[in-house]
Amino acid sequence: MYGTDRKRKMELVYYQLNLEERLNKKYIFNLSPNVEINIDVVSNTISKINIETKNNINIFNDYNNRVLNLNVFIGKNGAGKTTLLNGIEDIIYLLSGIDVKNKNENEINDEIKAMFSFKYIIIFMEENELFIYTDYETKGIHEYDIKYGMETIHLHLNEIDKLTHVLVVSYSNILDYSKYDVTQYRDGNNCLTISDLALMAKEWRDYKENTNEDKYLTCPLTVFYHEETVRQIRYYADNKDRIPFKINGILAKNKVRTDGNKEIRRKIIEIVNYNFSDEQNNHNKTKFILTLIINVIMEGYALRANVVSVRRKIQKDRDSFFNKIDPKPNKFINCMQLVDYLLNQMYSNNKMNSRPAFGEKSDFIELAHFMYMQIDDSQFIQDGNAMYLRKKDFDASSSHISNVDYMMQCYDKITNHQISYLDFEWKMSNGEQKLLSMFSRFYSLKDKINEETKKTLLFLLDEPDTSLHPAWQQEFVLQLMKYIPALYSSKVQFIITTHSPIFLSDIPKEHVCYIDDEIKHEETFSANIFNLYKKAFILKPRNIGVIGDFSNEIIKNISYALDFWILYLEASSLDTPATTDKAYEKILMEEINMKKKKLKYILCNREPGNINAENWILPKEIKHFIDDGEKYGKGKKTPIRKNSVEENRECLAHYENITKLIGEPILKKALIQKIQTIREYMDISDTLMK
Repeated sequence: MYGTDRKRKMELVYYQLNLEERLNKKYIFNLSPNVEINIDVVSNTISKINIETKNNINIFNDYNNRVLNLNVFIGKNGAGKTTLLNGIEDIIYLLSGIDVKNKNENEINDEIKAMFSFKYIIIFMEENELFIYTDYETKGIHEYDIKYGMETIHLHLNEIDKLTHVLVVSYSNILDYSKYDVTQYRDGNNCLTISDLALMAKEWRDYKENTNEDKYLTCPLTVFYHEETVRQIRYYADNKDRIPFKINGILAKNKVRTDGNKEIRRKIIEIVNYNFSDEQNNHNKTKFILTLIINVIMEGYALRANVVSVRRKIQKDRDSFFNKIDPKPNKFINCMQLVDYLLNQMYSNNKMNSRPAFGEKSDFIELAHFMYMQIDDSQFIQDGNAMYLRKKDFDASSSHISNVDYMMQCYDKITNHQISYLDFEWKMSNGEQKLLSMFSRFYSLKDKINEETKKTLLFLLDEPDTSLHPAWQQEFVLQLMKYIPALYSSKVQFIITTHSPIFLSDIPKEHVCYIDDEIKHEETFSANIFNLYKKAFILKPRNIGVIGDFSNEIIKNISYALDFWILYLEASSLDTPATTDKAYEKILMEEINMKKKKLKYILCNREPGNINAENWILPKEIKHFIDDGEKYGKGKKTPIRKNSVEENRECLAHYENITKLIGEPILKKALIQKIQTIREYMDISDTLMK
């Protein structure tokens, strides 16, 4: 497992994306922990390239020498992480599509310049060779070599053929509809996209190319759902003992059709009760199979209903069909005899064999027979509405095929990737479902990728840890390092975006690409997650720590309100002193006026939202004071309106109850002290009144 692989294999070591004309942004990243490249660009021309070696350990290559490198892009929201990943994919995809046959170097460079609306530089390194791809001018750069330690580095400029040694695999679970059409052609030119919308677009395109129907009978989502289910089942069947989370099986539920008829369902239940009441061991199984066949029949009629007038007639035919079924006792010996009877009636009435989109009668019989003979009745649950396929059903039998594989083969034949009769549901959390989906997509590329073992696999993963439970975020990098290299025969490199400090704590700082200049490049590997939250992701500074904006706003308002209340009590409790000492009286009056001016200043210059008389519970006298204080400075005098002791105490109790919710001890103590100060004023006031 551990060791260092000195031989480089087309590793992406440098990336520059210049978007100054469009977004006023320029990104420059050295991706390798062992190489630092500095490039001087003058007047859109590369004038100098300098390479320095570094002695940093590549912890990922050291752990698994099949991994060339792993980098993480981080930055504040909207900094451009996804833009950077898309830029790498766009550059490699478009460059790989250039036909270089019978073209000289100048012609190729001219085509590259006309292709992009932005300036870029990407550099791959393979042993002692540097492959530079750019749309900047490169006059003279190729005329000399660059020293790299004790070795000589050979430069190759825009050598398009060499890009065939890199295969980009991109993944994102962000539903950006603008990419739906664009990603249809990303399954080529050394790029494979396994994002949700990309797969949906590709599989819908493949479906339309392979169907002979004049009118498509399904939608992109149905096709995608079917293919995604098949991917997950295949992955689980082949890897069930290596999956990092527990899966006991999968639930297959009969779809509930909205165009159904209660009378039709009642008729079938009546037939089951008349004919199979003694067959208690297969009661749930029988109900499940017959419900499936009902859905088949309903679908058969629905396929013919293209216009409203035709639909009404077909619905009549359908109802007539079910009314003719005779539920006499002992007419059907078992469930399969009834299935055969129903399908015979449907095919003879509807001539479904003439429709290539609809399955053959023998296919439906085969699936029903398999369920009836091979699946135990105990696996049919929810009153016969669902079938539970257990872990052992995924094990291959003596015939080298598992129950699940055989069932899916039968199911594929009757659906033809167009009609969905069953809903499949894994018994796991949403986070585990996401991991299963992601890894099953990686697994689905295995055969295709392993045909080309000479290529470096460059994985571009856009926030793959989004929506995962923190416990799974802790495991994500480790599972990625274990699973992906073992899956493929090629070297792999990862570039990942994330918002997770848990994820970042697995990444040394030499592998972290900070998009924002204000972030300090501090240690991240095994670092304190609280510090990573605060520093690496540029959270807004808070005087009371890193907390959510909602709680921060509430606490800030309470603190301001209590401060204001204390100052108000101090000012309003002072009256003109009864003394014959004019000098002393003057000093006391100056103190009173100073406090009142301070109160007025805070009132008139407070930050918006700090104290809102409408939204916050305050003593009425303070509310009046705030309302009237808005007019202060316009020659208006602010009156003092007294409140009852009970009302003041009720208001203070409200603040005290909110303070009890605060989890930070120091902050809670500070607010309690302010509340106690106000309470002391109230006690003095009560004493004076007595």
